[in-house]
Amino acid sequence: MDRRSIATVILVCLVATVIFAGGATMVISQTGTSSFTEDTDGTTQLLQTASNVLAKEQLLYMLEAQQRLSARPSLEIVETSSAAQVVAR
Repeated sequence: MDRRSIATVILVCLVATVIFAGGATMVISQTGTSSFTEDTDGTTQLLQTASNVLAKEQLLYMLEAQQRLSARPSLEIVETSSAAQVVAR
């Protein structure tokens, strides 16, 4: 490659970098749990954290938690749902 070709490649790379850098500033990310909620009043969501929430042990833990919560009349639970219920069916 001659010097002119090398300069062209470098220039194209610099222009591409400037374009992508400008676009990167327009990326928006949400933090927190707001992305998991619906626009429903009176709803509570529990988020389970583990290295693998779909492991058998974690699914059983979620089912047990749902049973314990549903058994407490003071919480006035109408319904519960989870990935564990889907897998159990």
